[in-house]
Amino acid sequence: MTGIHLTRGGIMNRKKSRPSRLVLIDGAGGYVGGHLVEEFARSGYRVRATDMQRADFSVAEKAGAEVIPADILNPAELKKIMKGVEWLVHPAAVFDLGAPWDVLCRVNVDGTKNVCQAAVEAGVKKMLHFSTGGVYGKPRFTPTTEEHPHRPIDAYSRSKEMAEKVIQKYVRDHGLHVLLFRPTAVYGPRGKYVAGTFMSLPFVLKGFGISRLPLIRGGQLLNMIHVEDIARAAVFVLERNDISPGEAFNLADSDIQTAEDFFTTYVESNGMSVLFRVPYPRRTFDLVFSGLSYLPSSSLEPLNRWLGKKWGEVVKKYDLVPALAPKIARDSFSYFMGDHAYTNTKLLNLGFKLKYPGFREGWLETVKWYRDNRWLPPA
Repeated sequence: MTGIHLTRGGIMNRKKSRPSRLVLIDGAGGYVGGHLVEEFARSGYRVRATDMQRADFSVAEKAGAEVIPADILNPAELKKIMKGVEWLVHPAAVFDLGAPWDVLCRVNVDGTKNVCQAAVEAGVKKMLHFSTGGVYGKPRFTPTTEEHPHRPIDAYSRSKEMAEKVIQKYVRDHGLHVLLFRPTAVYGPRGKYVAGTFMSLPFVLKGFGISRLPLIRGGQLLNMIHVEDIARAAVFVLERNDISPGEAFNLADSDIQTAEDFFTTYVESNGMSVLFRVPYPRRTFDLVFSGLSYLPSSSLEPLNRWLGKKWGEVVKKYDLVPALAPKIARDSFSYFMGDHAYTNTKLLNLGFKLKYPGFREGWLETVKWYRDNRWLPPA
């Protein structure tokens, strides 16, 4: 039986079978955080949303969440927002492949420690920590399982690997019940960071009359994860009582594809076509992108300024919402080395069902969302 629950953001269906426990979601003003707030609210939970004071809380407010700004680097603020919390979801982090190491370490590692300590002191019953599939680094075997050794390549992934060590310490020494998610590349509505480059670049090229692109044949193996499936998986694992503290789960769809498959869908979805296909020289690619990853970050600034200027012209021409900003970071080159294909068997064996098990359908829906909301021009 389903009842109706009124919130200050509107009306939502609420299943009476679910307890009205309080769930705290940090990083709620971010991309993944916003979708998590929506899914937990939609599932009938009371949601407390937190993030930095300057964050955009519009999604959380619309979902009817209780909004309390707080800084995860401030233990006193964390103590206040933990009151009454039974479940804690921790996606808050600096996800910027161009961020300085001290910033990544301070937020992603020290911030996670602060969150764990506050959770222990508040008696939080369960916590879900967001890591990254990047902790595995260049894989020794594909698809990559949760047991794969950790060999992170880029600074962001190294900071997340360090945060996982913090998590395991709190599981071992303090009895904190924490589960871990390791998502692969995320896509879906409202994404800005990676999407800023991927979504905007085709239209920058079109401005120069380029509508056909050469593609590699075959290439590295990869899979993605839709942001809605991330949020649904978070509710799923926290609702189960048969998962041991410290367990980690890959988050990936079931569609392991080649780079050729991915870029074919990408090109076609943006109204472009394939000019020709060339063989994929894996060793050459690895050497080239490995070398590029050692470039000074400042060397990419002229390119990023140019991309920003050209995308600004597209935004003005089509009267778009200026939500996206193309940017290429040095550490992003590591994603072009080796495979990035992760098995989702561990999660699916528990009974979780993906809404988007295949990439193409989810991607085309995502591109449509960007166009419908005027983040992208017509194809």
